[in-house]
Amino acid sequence: VLEIDLKEGSMKKFSGEGALGLISSKLFLEGPIIKDKMSFAVSGRRTYIDALANAVRPPGEESAGYYFGDLTAKLNYILSDKDRIYASLYTGKDKFYSRFEEPAEFGTSSARNESDLKWGNTTFALRWNHVSNPKLFANTALTYSNYKFESGSSVRSSNEQFSAVFLSKIEDLTAKVDFDYLP
Repeated sequence: VLEIDLKEGSMKKFSGEGALGLISSKLFLEGPIIKDKMSFAVSGRRTYIDALANAVRPPGEESAGYYFGDLTAKLNYILSDKDRIYASLYTGKDKFYSRFEEPAEFGTSSARNESDLKWGNTTFALRWNHVSNPKLFANTALTYSNYKFESGSSVRSSNEQFSAVFLSKIEDLTAKVDFDYLP
């Protein structure tokens, strides 16, 4: 079980921060959509060691790489002193790949081999927070999750081709209401 709490976003002013690194970069932005009523927060990051490694690789040689990237976003809307609506999104993807040329042997032609391994998740949540009184509040939520795992491979030569892709995924849709009472 993984629980991710996102920033709600500033209701007062727009701001952001970012970072550029040797193997990854990230960016975070937040601010009001309607001042003191509705805000947003969005962040994203990606590694790019694969692109850097392939940029210095001589043409025609084997290549392999790995990267991941993700994006989170949240909207926060104040309906009244007792009610808030939140909408949040997370999507992330990891990918490992390899590409290489297999030399020809005894009358066969060379073959190009490609393999990919990808996995990731997308989740969305819509939540209504209602405060009945200082001791009782409720959260009503509708959530969706879609996890995917994919593995693919192909071999191509001048006279043959073979490809296979295997996909596994789990989708989940949930609706729930939680009540919290503080005696």
